[in-house]
Amino acid sequence: MRTIRIVALALTPLLLAARPAPAGERSPAQAVIERAIEAAGGEARLGRFKAAEWTCKGTAHASTALAFTDRCFAQWPEKFRHESSIEVRGQTIQRSLILDVGRGWIKGDGGTVTMNDTALAELRDKVHVLRLAATLLPLKEKGVTLDALEEIKIDDRRAAGVKATCADRPDLRLYFDKDTGLLLKCERTVKDALGGEAVSEETFFSDYHEVEGVQVARKVSVKRGGKPFLDWTVSDFQVRAKLDPGLFTGP
Repeated sequence: MRTIRIVALALTPLLLAARPAPAGERSPAQAVIERAIEAAGGEARLGRFKAAEWTCKGTAHASTALAFTDRCFAQWPEKFRHESSIEVRGQTIQRSLILDVGRGWIKGDGGTVTMNDTALAELRDKVHVLRLAATLLPLKEKGVTLDALEEIKIDDRRAAGVKATCADRPDLRLYFDKDTGLLLKCERTVKDALGGEAVSEETFFSDYHEVEGVQVARKVSVKRGGKPFLDWTVSDFQVRAKLDPGLFTGP
């Protein structure tokens, strides 16, 4: 009996932590997200953040480092255009990825082709991550489940973690600076483009600057399987209410 009581006492904190918050009371995960929304500019400003356009310059880490310049256009939730110019062995390769809700296309020198299901799903997931990182407000929508994660350190900064689960989208593990409330890292599982194996993708956000009352990360780096994958710097970021629908049309 004494052993049973000891085990019960040891399990009590875990059972209490797993118990959902009473109705009308914020859970620890919800509190982290609400603080992050305030830090990013507040719900009112983020609510007006319906679209954006920006430029990226960076490096893709493949078998050799490849320099790229991107121009991106986003009309949330699922309209996106990604114009990319990549330097490969002294030559410039230009390509555009276009997403219009459930349809997608790839435009290049050889013309325009319709994305297959795999490419379309990956682009939709990427845009989903970008939207959450930029506005945070979708994390408060119905159908999104938030669970607290253990605190970690990112570049010697304490970070509060939240797992976000929603139907038909990848689970995300988000980490926010405990001092500033700003997003530091987003982690998800993706399929490796070469081997097709599931690997961890970590996206790190830093160098925040205010744009029309909204905090925007100007430096982003991505690791896949713990190795450098992409690094870029954001410039000319512009918050928009609406973009030209023609940006997101196919052939």
